Amino acid sequence: MTLDPEAKTLSLVPTPPVSGDVLHFQEKHPTIHLKTPHDVRIEMAKVYRGVRTGQLESQEGSRLVYMLSALGKAVEAHQVSERLDAIDRVLKRRQ
Repeated sequence: MTLDPEAKTLSLVPTPPVSGDVLHFQEKHPTIHLKTPHDVRIEMAKVYRGVRTGQLESQEGSRLVYMLSALGKAVEAHQVSERLDAIDRVLKRRQ
């Protein structure tokens, strides 16, 4: 069995094969970009609005914000690490 080369993301919700033994996947949720602290902040604001408007249960919103907080800290730590590595490289070239 092979995966559809046209598929952009994989989901755990496979659709029935269209032809032969090619497995097609449908996106269950739109792609969420969480590569920068700004991206994480935007997603947290969406969760907040979802809870405020009643589209999302408060308990689920709390869980999501908790996970987003952890992701935000990891993104920030990664950015700091990259910046320190860049500074180290510059300082080593100057020696």
